[in-house]
Amino acid sequence: MNSIVFAGCIMLISSYIGIYFKLYYKKRNALFCDLSNFAKFINQRIKSTHDLIPEVIASFHPNSEELSKICNNLNDYKNKKCELSTVFDSKYIKSEKDLLINYFEKLGKNDFENEIRLSDEFVAETAEIQTLTNFEVKQKGELIFKLCIMGGLLVSILIV
Repeated sequence: MNSIVFAGCIMLISSYIGIYFKLYYKKRNALFCDLSNFAKFINQRIKSTHDLIPEVIASFHPNSEELSKICNNLNDYKNKKCELSTVFDSKYIKSEKDLLINYFEKLGKNDFENEIRLSDEFVAETAEIQTLTNFEVKQKGELIFKLCIMGGLLVSILIV
């Protein structure tokens, strides 16, 4: 009887671990989908209205909670209340942090043609990252979830 309860607990724990990783990749994908939309929004606003960068950032309404925090931190950075390296402190942003810091560091410090070129490059790079995160959700997120379920099931069978 105790072994059945223990096996059930192992199965439950392994399921939660799998769900955690699956949700991690889904939230990372949602952040980069939103970031891609943010890049397109900035690009469109720079080309059409010539607004100041803090006004553009303040007028964007992100869907993900993580990008909302980043936008608030970007406003603080543009108002010189924090460092740019602290803006992108998120567990969902790994190797892309340098790209984001580089872009927002240069944003608003170039002439109009270079701003548009920089913004177009950023839109293309975020679209590429979005494609990569879509792939990660399908490959890594689902695979880790299934492996955790199968591992928990295997250990549960061995215990019983």
